[in-house]
Amino acid sequence: MKKFLVGILLATFAVLAQAQSAIIRGESSPGVYVTIKTDATGNLYVAPASGATSTVAYTQTTPTITNSNGTVLAANTSRKYVSIQNNDAAGIVYINFGAAATTAHFKIIAGATLILDNFVPNGTITAIGSIASNANISVVEGQ
Repeated sequence: MKKFLVGILLATFAVLAQAQSAIIRGESSPGVYVTIKTDATGNLYVAPASGATSTVAYTQTTPTITNSNGTVLAANTSRKYVSIQNNDAAGIVYINFGAAATTAHFKIIAGATLILDNFVPNGTITAIGSIASNANISVVEGQ
């Protein structure tokens, strides 16, 4: 009976430990710590700032990414949001900001999406793919 109760207590403690907030170092000021709220499975909780409102007009395009570097989005100083979704079954897309993309840059694997909605680059966004032609790309830009 003691082993059974100890097992239940340990399992309960493990679940409670997982539900605790993670602590990360803030980058804005050295030594400043920020508490990030997560649930028991590690999902992040976020909430918009009180009274925050924003109007954004969205434009969707479907560029074909090839195995040669190309522009996904031209520079846009009004850009507030970018989403790049790789809907291909196998092709990988590599993204770079402000210069030519190579396979050493940010990788978007097949089926994944990159969303930039907080710190959004306003320069040219370029891409190169791992396959000759990937027409299964969806790009959304908000301004």
